[in-house]
Amino acid sequence: MALNSTPATVVDGGISSAALWNTEVRDAFVGIQAAWTAYTPTLTNLTVGNGVFDAGFTRFGKTVLGRVAFTWGTTTSASGTLRISLPVTPRTAGANLVLPIGQAFLFDTSAATRVRRAVTLDGVNLTAALADDSWTLVTNTVPWTWAVGDTWAFEMKYEAA
Repeated sequence: MALNSTPATVVDGGISSAALWNTEVRDAFVGIQAAWTAYTPTLTNLTVGNGVFDAGFTRFGKTVLGRVAFTWGTTTSASGTLRISLPVTPRTAGANLVLPIGQAFLFDTSAATRVRRAVTLDGVNLTAALADDSWTLVTNTVPWTWAVGDTWAFEMKYEAA
C-alpha cells in the first residue's frame, strides 16, 4: 500500500477518535513504509522470452516512483524503438511534450560498455523510452545490438494523472 489518500480536514472543537487517528496518522506511516508494488509493464517492440524482468513502484499522492531492471535472455527479441508502459497513468502537459522522468543505465556485456540515458515520458503514447542527449531513442540496435546478458536498469519519478 502506498500513500495515496486525501487527509481529513480537522475543525476546531472536533473530537479525535481512534478511527480518525488510525486513518490519518497510522495509515500514513504504513503507506510510507510499505513495500513497493511489483508491476508487469506492457512492452513495445520487445519480447522478454526467458529474459529476467523486475519492475516496481510506489506512490505518495500524485508522485510516482518506479524502477525497472531487465537482463536479456537467449529467447529475448526486439525490433525498433523500445518503449515500456508506466505503472500509473501519467499526467501529461501535451501530446508534443517529451519530459525527462528519470535516468537509465545500460550495460553491454560483450564489450563491457556502460552508458547512461534519460528516461523520457512520451506525451503521445504515455510510455517511457530511453534517449541520449540528442534525443536519439534506444532501439534493438542503438546504442548497440542487444544480446544475452546485456542489461538495462532505470528509475523514474513523475506526476500521476
